[in-house]
Amino acid sequence: MEVTVTKDKVSITAFTPVHEGEYGVNTCTFTLPDAFAGLDVTAVFNGVAVPLAEGACTLPALRRGDVVLGVYATRTVGGEPQTVYSPVPATFSVTAGSFTDDPAAPEAPALSEYEQYCLMLRDYCADRVTAASASFYTKAEVDAALSQKATGASVNTVNANSDNAHVPTALAVENRCRAVYNELCGALDAVGALVGGDAP
Repeated sequence: MEVTVTKDKVSITAFTPVHEGEYGVNTCTFTLPDAFAGLDVTAVFNGVAVPLAEGACTLPALRRGDVVLGVYATRTVGGEPQTVYSPVPATFSVTAGSFTDDPAAPEAPALSEYEQYCLMLRDYCADRVTAASASFYTKAEVDAALSQKATGASVNTVNANSDNAHVPTALAVENRCRAVYNELCGALDAVGALVGGDAP
C-alpha cells in the first residue's frame, strides 16, 4: 500500500487488499512532506501505533471492517515527545479472511424424525432378539431344531439334555421365529404410520 502524507491530510494513493487474520505480510510505504524531515513519524491503524522506518512499516493484525489510517510527527523536547503534525487520516477496509481466532466446533447434523424412529426401531429389535435368546431357547437348541426341520426329520425334541423346562420341537421353533417376525413387521408398520408414510 502506498500513502502520501501532507501536513494537512493522509491519502492512500495505491491500495493493496488486506484480509483479516494476516500479520506481518502487508507493508505500507509513505511519501512524506519536507516539513516532516528530522521528526519521528508514526503511523496509526485503528489506534495501533507503528513507528516508520525509512518511510515504511508493516501493518499490524487488523479486524475486518473499516480501518482509520493516521500519521503524526513528533519531536523530543526535554526528553518528552511533542506532536508537531497530525493530519486528517485516511480510511480503508479489511475484508474477511479464512482465519478466525475463535473457530466454531463442527456440529453433528440433526437427525430427521424418520431417522430417529429408525434408530428407535433398531434398538427395539436388538432388545427383542436379546430377550428372546436369553429367555426362550438356547442357540444350540434352535440350531438343532432348524437343522432337523430342514432335513424333514420328525422328532419331538432338539436336545435331550436341555436345561429348559421344556424342549422345543422343530415346529415350535419355527412358530416362535414366525411370531418374532410378525412382531417386527408390526413395529415397522408403526414407524411408517408415525412418519406419515410407508417404512422402507
